[in-house]
Amino acid sequence: MNGTALKARIPLNILMAVAVLFFPWWFVVIVALLLLIMYEAWEVLLWSIIFDMLYASPIPFYFNIPILFTFIFAVFFVAFSVFKRRLIFY
Repeated sequence: MNGTALKARIPLNILMAVAVLFFPWWFVVIVALLLLIMYEAWEVLLWSIIFDMLYASPIPFYFNIPILFTFIFAVFFVAFSVFKRRLIFY
């Protein structure tokens, strides 16, 4: 990874940490998707685990999965990784 990519990735991760702690869930999703689109950001999985540890509760509609946010972003991470490898212009 070159220096300019790292200079953009660090502030996005700091924003993600602040978003997990202080902002609503939809803002966290936007920042996480931005990280996944721009980089192969495995740290999104770490932030989603932290988010679920702080705020998650079992949802009956989703089979009582208390780690719903982590599950969703694990799927997004795999999907974006596969999709980026198949793109010609990425």
